[in-house]
Amino acid sequence: MSTRRHPVRVLSLPAGHAYVRSVLAGASGVELLPDPPVPGAPAGQWWPSPAWDPQWVRAHRTEVDLVHVHFGFEHLAPAQVADWTDTLRRVGLPLVVTVHDLDLPHAVEQDDHRARVRLLVEAADAVLTLTPGAADRIERATGRRAVVVPHPAMEPREHIEEAVRAPRPEGPVLVGVHLKSLRANAGRTRLLDGLLAATDALGPAACRLEVTLHRELLRPGVAGDVAAWVRDAPERVDVRAVDPLDDAAFSTYLQHLDVSVLPHRWGTHSGWVEQCHDLGVVPLAPSVGHLAEQRVEHLWAWEGERPEPASLRTALEGAVTAARAGRSAEQARAWADHRARETEAVGRAHVAVYEQVVDEQAARDRAAREAS
Repeated sequence: MSTRRHPVRVLSLPAGHAYVRSVLAGASGVELLPDPPVPGAPAGQWWPSPAWDPQWVRAHRTEVDLVHVHFGFEHLAPAQVADWTDTLRRVGLPLVVTVHDLDLPHAVEQDDHRARVRLLVEAADAVLTLTPGAADRIERATGRRAVVVPHPAMEPREHIEEAVRAPRPEGPVLVGVHLKSLRANAGRTRLLDGLLAATDALGPAACRLEVTLHRELLRPGVAGDVAAWVRDAPERVDVRAVDPLDDAAFSTYLQHLDVSVLPHRWGTHSGWVEQCHDLGVVPLAPSVGHLAEQRVEHLWAWEGERPEPASLRTALEGAVTAARAGRSAEQARAWADHRARETEAVGRAHVAVYEQVVDEQAARDRAAREAS
């Protein structure tokens, strides 16, 4: 008979991420613990979490039933990850890992990241990921078969239901690309050149291009190539320099677009794509990672650092056509219903995994006591 406590106290690394909040929002039998305060960081910043310190784990063991890793370990050397997982094992704290990023968006060199992921997966009591393709890659790399749970909704139900878009048989469709702060995997001027050429090929009656970026990129010495492109951009391109957007502001940004271009040169999964689906925005994405398994229909290929022109033009044309169709109130409600069912199922799957690994740890603890 299970002796697990209720609710299961989950230390999610992190807790304050939109993905985690969506997965566990309606989950019963789970207490999502808050992110530990980060010394010297503003309130609400969860990185780098002090919970990655083995000393913190030992000090707080009795407050936690299991740890669930999602993001935020790229600051650690592989040896530190190994030390941390060894500490979890020694104190009897179960580990669940969701593999979001097989390829780290923040770095060009991937060897350390892949080593960290492998160590976490090998140490985990349960492994999850978001797509079958990612599960296949994890199994080839580690021998572990991950449980596949779809990406949950990224917007509240009311936002999804309100995301009604009238058909647009005429007039230019707004195509936007947001470079943010130019993560390592972001396309730069060759992407912008390719998008400009593709939108020009379709013509001004079909679409217009908007380029958004964080204003810090325009400072001297930060991103000279992009700053020069923006300075010399033709008048037919709308350029917006903005401060970094929080989750709500990014949602508002997406809502004013018809088509949203993901600038990723590599990656695995994308919450950005899921947010587009929820808001009725058509995602236009590169064929990297497993984005195609996230219901992206309009994909283009890279040729080195530039988009392959024909594939981008074809994908853009398809995205513009899809955007013109709009989304009716009935379609928005149907998608909201689908998302609610899907996200609820994802939450139940997480609870089942948590209860299983906690019960297994309790059985190990009982066996150890009986043997001593």
